Amino acid sequence: MRFAVLAALAFLALPHPADACVPIDEEITPHEVDPTQANDTTPPPAPEATFSISKRERGGGCLSKTDCDGKYANIYVDVAGTDDATPPERLGYILTIAGGDLPDGIYQRFDDGMPVFQPRGEFTYGFDYEEEDFSFDLEVRTIDLNGNISPPTLLHIDMHEGGGCSTTKQRSEWLLLPVLGFLLRRRRRC
Repeated sequence: MRFAVLAALAFLALPHPADACVPIDEEITPHEVDPTQANDTTPPPAPEATFSISKRERGGGCLSKTDCDGKYANIYVDVAGTDDATPPERLGYILTIAGGDLPDGIYQRFDDGMPVFQPRGEFTYGFDYEEEDFSFDLEVRTIDLNGNISPPTLLHIDMHEGGGCSTTKQRSEWLLLPVLGFLLRRRRRC
């Protein structure tokens, strides 16, 4: 038993590469044109784009700590484009931060404003976990195999303190109405 505990502690003490926690998306590559598509002169229509924001913590117990323990915050952008000549799974995309109040520590694994290929149209932006108030615009374009570029879709991405959506305080007096009605009705019977 002592040997197993010592072996586990020795393994945890070994250096681990710091970038082990940063998954590399090997599917994001530079977009390349195809010479066989040279006759295509029609640009694609503006793409559809949506986003979601996720904050999570990862951490183990005493004996299961890893280099990946920590707090993570991400913006996930999903893009769907179409074209008259290029199949959807071969389209490229250009994502450009167009301005606004960016979250602290924002980063992505592709060059801003450069044509990239990602067959599923999924892009991730990371940002500082403690950040809770930002609002910026992301310009998203589709590029086909001949290099024709679509008009932009402007995606407004925002998050506000308290969880990202606006809420109003619910007034509790309304909950008393059924009770008051019951009491009044009962009083009339007596």
